[in-house]
This record gives sequence, C-alpha cells and structure tokens, in this order.
Amino acid sequence: MKKTTLLLLLLTFIALADQAPAAMTMPPPTDPATTPLLELNPFLAETLVGGTVTFDLVVSDLGAANVGSFGFGMFFPDFLTFDSVAFSPYLGDEAMGEVINYSAALPQQIVIGGAFSLLTDMELDMLQPNMPFTLASLTFTGTGVGFGEVNLFNVSLNDAYGMSLNPEILGDSFVAVDAVPLPGAVWLLGSGLLGLLGNRVRQRRTVA
Repeated sequence: MKKTTLLLLLLTFIALADQAPAAMTMPPPTDPATTPLLELNPFLAETLVGGTVTFDLVVSDLGAANVGSFGFGMFFPDFLTFDSVAFSPYLGDEAMGEVINYSAALPQQIVIGGAFSLLTDMELDMLQPNMPFTLASLTFTGTGVGFGEVNLFNVSLNDAYGMSLNPEILGDSFVAVDAVPLPGAVWLLGSGLLGLLGNRVRQRRTVA
C-alpha cells in the first residue's frame, strides 16, 4: 500500500515538473485597465511641390506591456509619392538579426509595413522607454498641388508573446502640397479641420 502511494506521488511530481517549463513561458496577465494608443503624427503636414513630408506611427499608454510586433497599411493621396520608411530601434537591431522589418509600396497609393521582434519579453522591457515612441516614420515627396487625407488601415499591435494589445487607433491625418509658400493657407482652406482637430484632442483625452 505504501509503495503504491509513493509511486502515485512520484508520478504526480514528474507530471508537475514536465509542465513547469511550459508554464514559465506563458504570457503574464495583462492589465485590462491599460489601453495603448496608436496614432499618426502630425495631424496636419504641409510641403511644397518637390518637398517632403514625414508621418510617424507613435505608440503610447503601454502601461506594463511592450511591443513585440506590429503591422499597418496606409492610404495616401495621389499627389504624393512614397519615398522610404525608417523603423524604430526599440524592437531590436535589424543588422544584428534581432528584428525583421518589412515594407512595400503597392498600386493605388498604398504602403504596407511592419516589424516582428525576435527578442524576449524581458529584453523588450529593457529596450523600450516608458514614454511614447515612434514605431515607424514614412516619408513622401509632393509631386503635385493638392490637399487630402492620409489613413491607416489593417493595423495590428502585439506584445512579445504575440497577444494583441487591442490599441485605440487615431489613424487619420491631413496633408497639403502647395506650389509656392503660402503661410497659413492650409488653415484657411481647411476651416473644418479645426473642428476635426478638436474632436481628436477630445478623443485623446477620453482615451487617456
């Protein structure tokens, strides 16, 4: 009887030992009160024909979480030409094989991009600042006069374990390309933008 009990205890101990490493790799519980914010900055950009504008994809309000991967698509007006994208160093060093960055320009004024970090959760915690930071910066050249929107779509934001962070997304911005410098002209053209900007500020405060 004692031998049978000891055998059962031994088998139970072995089973628990086998499960321990798997349990250690499970993601920690997330804070339901934390909602990361992903926004496109600036809200309004202006340049001349032949000049460039840059839009930053900025993440904030991460709380105790980190960013392990992200992806996005971006629509832009036909008077812009996509030039390049620069990715954040906060997901790892691409030259060291710590992160995989990707981007592509598609027809119909679309850019897709993203990054997948190969670093551990602890390494990302040490690398990423406890403040808003830029995930990617996209630069465009103005090829014609115009005023229009730049929009994000199919946005994803995940932690080191591949779990979605379910961010609040502010992915709409405006861009103006002028033939000659006209200080303040964009604001005169877009009187309605003041209302839109106010809505965005109020939405940002609500999220915060």
